[in-house]
Amino acid sequence: MVASLVAAPQAYAQRAEDNAVTAAADAFGTTVGNQTIGLYTPYNARGFSPAQAENLRIEGLYFDQQTTYANNYLFSGSDMRVGIAAQTYAFPSPTGIADYKLRVPGATPLISTVLVHGPLDEASLEIDTQFPVIRDKFGLAVNVATVKNFDVNFARSSWSRAIAILMRLQPTSSVEIIPFYGYTDNGEHQTLATVYANGVDPIPLYNEQKVSAQDWTSWGWKQTTAGVVARWTSGDSWRITAGLFRSVAEDAQNFNDLLLGPTANGIADHVMDVAPPFTASSYSGDLRIARRFAHGPHHRELMFAVRGRDVERHYGGDSTKDFGLTSIYAHPVLPEPPLVFTPLSLDAVRQTGVGFSYRELWDNVGTLSLGVLRTNYSRSITNPGQPSSPEHTSAVLPTAAEVCRHRVSRGECGCRV
Repeated sequence: MVASLVAAPQAYAQRAEDNAVTAAADAFGTTVGNQTIGLYTPYNARGFSPAQAENLRIEGLYFDQQTTYANNYLFSGSDMRVGIAAQTYAFPSPTGIADYKLRVPGATPLISTVLVHGPLDEASLEIDTQFPVIRDKFGLAVNVATVKNFDVNFARSSWSRAIAILMRLQPTSSVEIIPFYGYTDNGEHQTLATVYANGVDPIPLYNEQKVSAQDWTSWGWKQTTAGVVARWTSGDSWRITAGLFRSVAEDAQNFNDLLLGPTANGIADHVMDVAPPFTASSYSGDLRIARRFAHGPHHRELMFAVRGRDVERHYGGDSTKDFGLTSIYAHPVLPEPPLVFTPLSLDAVRQTGVGFSYRELWDNVGTLSLGVLRTNYSRSITNPGQPSSPEHTSAVLPTAAEVCRHRVSRGECGCRV
């Protein structure tokens, strides 16, 4: 990997010093750029997936993600809030919380270029820039990237193009507004067949990069993450933070080439499953109002929070074709079958939450946190030719946590939930 500084009339900084090791505050999990360190990630925390459990945050604010992964060109990294790291976090979750950090434009002009080649024929180029357009008032960051042949185990060729735009507005010293937009366009050509065991016979040895691939198969997916984060503070007393986010995943007509139940000699049932284009999208938002009280080493904070999401996902409608038995070692050339799609189903979710939290902090002694969150959840599934099947539920989720810093400093575990 090569990181290079682009020449310019004035001195520019670069991100060559970005380091997940030095950025980590604990061992639970920290991501900086494409570096990850720690025990957990947004997709694996103590056997759970915070992303799948919808416990994601952007700058500490509730975020519903419909894309399959986070945009690394939009986010500088993520922090994992698991176990002791989540005890003083407002409204923690047993699955853990992943908190994405935006690549907020700084006060120093920056142009950084990263070129990567390998493994195999993979290659990528990323150009990362930031410009303080109006000093201490308006900053702009624009990041562009392209990647090719990154998916050698799933397609003969693959590519991705991305852009991320972030702004930082500071009209006054107490107000900060961060709008952002991230988009990736991804594609694959000649998707490789996937081999699935039948649950009885073990899969024979084979090279997954050399299984059959038809010239007319492809995959395509576009992912958008956008939103705005706003903060207002009044001295050390009041703090208002709000975020509104948009997440969209758009899949093209995607071919799933399947080799099912191979026997010991490699004979399998060859099935082509083609998924029609579909979209999964959501709006989500979070508003937090906090009042702080300080009396020397004793600090208190009372917070009121409102959050919600509105999700729509389409699925189903696949067209399938059984080509009969074939060998996983053979590479037959097959004609593209006619496609017969059925209408899509719709999965719609509406969820809101209102909560209060209270925290007391004694310097070098400990922290006590109490909270309660009332959530309302509605879901409606509409299948073709059938009436929708709505469901609704609500729950009150209390939390309580204590962290004793003086016990930790003596090497004792002082955490209780």
